[in-house]
Amino acid sequence: MGYLYLNFVDNLNESKSGNFNTNDFFTQSLNEQYLNIKKKIGSDAPDTLQEFVGRCCPYNEHYYFISMPALERSIQTKIKKDGTQGLQYINNVVIRPTINQDTGIPGKYDVILIGDITFGSVIAFTVKGIELIDSGVAKFGEFRVLCTAAPAFATKTFSDKMGRTMTVPDFGVRETHDAVLTRDFIDRLCLEVYPIEKPEEALKTIEKWKTYLKFRRYYLGVQSAKCEAITDVQVKAAYVVSKAQYRKNEENLSSFLLDGHSEFAISEQVVLNREVPGSDEFPLICVSIERNRKSILTETSGYNSHGKPKYETYLGRYTRDSMGLSEVEPKYDDKGNLPKGFKFPYTLGDRHLLTFTDIEPDCSDLDIKCQRDIETSNKEVDGKYNSIITEEVKKYKLEQTPLVSAQFEEKLTLHSRFTNKRWKPCACLPR
Repeated sequence: MGYLYLNFVDNLNESKSGNFNTNDFFTQSLNEQYLNIKKKIGSDAPDTLQEFVGRCCPYNEHYYFISMPALERSIQTKIKKDGTQGLQYINNVVIRPTINQDTGIPGKYDVILIGDITFGSVIAFTVKGIELIDSGVAKFGEFRVLCTAAPAFATKTFSDKMGRTMTVPDFGVRETHDAVLTRDFIDRLCLEVYPIEKPEEALKTIEKWKTYLKFRRYYLGVQSAKCEAITDVQVKAAYVVSKAQYRKNEENLSSFLLDGHSEFAISEQVVLNREVPGSDEFPLICVSIERNRKSILTETSGYNSHGKPKYETYLGRYTRDSMGLSEVEPKYDDKGNLPKGFKFPYTLGDRHLLTFTDIEPDCSDLDIKCQRDIETSNKEVDGKYNSIITEEVKKYKLEQTPLVSAQFEEKLTLHSRFTNKRWKPCACLPR
C-alpha cells in the first residue's frame, strides 16, 4: 500500500503576513485559511482542520489527482532563517482528493491542496494552502493515483545512528519507505503532466520573455545611473507681470523677484513672489537638487573655470522633450505616441528655468563642538593659573610671616612697657 505523505505541520499555525521577504502566495496559516472555508461550507463544516482533512483524505485507499500548474519545473533549495541551506523542494504542486458524498462538503465544491514536494527523510507534500474551487470547472493536466493519505499535524523527536536529535513530521505510519512520491514518479510528473497542450511552444515563449526582461533590467539599470536624486519638490505661489510693467517700477518690484533670483527678470514675463497690481497668478513647481558647489564650478564649458557649468548643461537634457499639462491622461497608441491631432491645452515649451542658490553649510555641530572646546580650554587655563596663584600666595606668606611676626613682637614690647609704668595718683578733694 502506497502512502501519500501530507505535511500540514510546517504551516499549520505559522502566519507569514509580516514577512515581506517570502515568495509564498499564501501568507495565512492553514488554520486561518480553514476559517474561510468553514464560512463557505456552513454548519456542516467540521470544527477543526484536522477533522476536515480526515473527511477529504480518509485513511484508506483513495483516488487523488496531482498536477503542476507551473510550466517550469526545477528542484530548488530552501534557505533557512539563519542563512543556511535547507531541504530541496519543487514548488507549485496541486493535489485534489476525490470528494465522496458522505463527507458533508457540498457537491458544488472541490478541495485542492497547494504546496511543495519536499525531499526530506521521506518525500512528502508540504501543504501551504487549502481552497475550495467550483467542481464544474474543467480540469486539465492531472495525474490520477490510488493511494492512502498519511497527514501529519504534529512532530516527533528521535535520535539517529549518530546520536543526533531529529524532529520530523509524525505521519502516524512506520512504513515510511513505501511512498507514492518517489523520484521516478516525480520525474514522470514533471515531464508528462502539463496544464496546456504543446507545452514546448509555451516554454519557448517564456524563454523569449526572460531574455527581454533581462535586457529590460539592464536597460533600466543604465538609465537609473543617469538619474539625479531630487531633494525636494514644492508648489510655488508665484505671479507674473510683463517686462514693460516691471521696468516701469523696477526699483520696487526687484525686491519681489521669486526667491530673490535675478534670472526671473530676464524673460518677457517676470516672475514675482507676491501679487502686485496688474499681475497674474502663475503657480510653479520647484524641483530641488542639491550638489556640492565646488564640484559644479570646477567643471565648466569655458577655459580656466570660466563659462557655464557643465552640470547646468547636463540638467538641461531633462527639459529637451516636449512637455505639457492636461486635465485628463492622453491615450497613447501601441508605440507610445500621442494620437494624431492631439494638443496639450497648456504647453510648457520653454517655461522652465534653472537657477542656483548657495546653501550655507549647517555648522551647528561645529558650533557645539567649538563651545565645548572653549569651555574645556577655560577650565584648563583656570586650573593652571589657580595653581600658580596658590603657589605665589604660599611663597609670599612664607616670606612675610617672619617680618610681620617681628613687627608684632616689637609693637607688643613697646605696648607692654607703656602699660607697666607706675603713675602717681592724684586725688582732688572738694573745698
